[in-house]
Amino acid sequence: MLVSLQSTDGLPEFGLPEALVLSDEENPADIRISLGVGTLSGEEPGGPVRLTRGGMEARGSQEHLVWTHPEMGPIIDVRPRSGVIDIRLPSWAWTKTTNVFDQLLIPGLLPAFAARGLRAFHASAVEVNGYGVFFTGPSGSGKTTAALLLISNGAKLIADDMMFLYREEGRPVISGLGDGIRARKEVWERFEHFRPQSPEASGKKRLDQSEIPWKKKAYPRAGIILGMEGDPGRLKIAQALPKLLSLCYHVGDEEIVLKGLAELSGEVLLFGAEKPERAATIAMQPGE
Repeated sequence: MLVSLQSTDGLPEFGLPEALVLSDEENPADIRISLGVGTLSGEEPGGPVRLTRGGMEARGSQEHLVWTHPEMGPIIDVRPRSGVIDIRLPSWAWTKTTNVFDQLLIPGLLPAFAARGLRAFHASAVEVNGYGVFFTGPSGSGKTTAALLLISNGAKLIADDMMFLYREEGRPVISGLGDGIRARKEVWERFEHFRPQSPEASGKKRLDQSEIPWKKKAYPRAGIILGMEGDPGRLKIAQALPKLLSLCYHVGDEEIVLKGLAELSGEVLLFGAEKPERAATIAMQPGE
């Protein structure tokens, strides 16, 4: 997926994570982002709220989606199918934006990714014993901890907190952003052999991707849903689908997402686990 990013109106140049390849003259961008100062022009889509993130709400469809901020109004205009994203903020708001990628680019990119078959999940993932395993679940369920347990024993990081699922030559593939791994202080205290950087605005500390083994993508063998009481083990499709749907990005295209998840359940072993320790154990030998 090739992404171009252009800043106008005197804004500084912003970088993208390593896994998002910038376009060049020989390879035109699939998705084009423009950042500027001011307000959005054009009619704002109506209808129900499709998405919420960081206090913002998005309305619209797979053709045209607009994110609205409670104080600034419309600030992100997305044309998912054409891959055009326009982000406009007042000058004072740019000075208060602590993380351009998380706060602005991700909300714009996710609809465009989905329109290209790249579906985002609230999940972490690793490559262990030559195959991919992902951990999904609500915030605080232990996704990052499960990944760190395996990385401490030789696994490679694929994704932290946000994982992408897509198909390559008919096979499911998982990948990440390539921007390292973030965790709160209490998690890092458990893994003292890692040396994360200073806390970010979110309060989490980040371990740079260059400091740990990592893999850009892998073919998944298992998916483990964390935070499920009683360690249910291997899940039936009817058990797994509602959980996976709630943890997957979609914009009024739930039917498409459900079809894709049903296909995935026939190709990847799905498990439930209450704690990250149990999830890490399953990941080591998912077929047993």
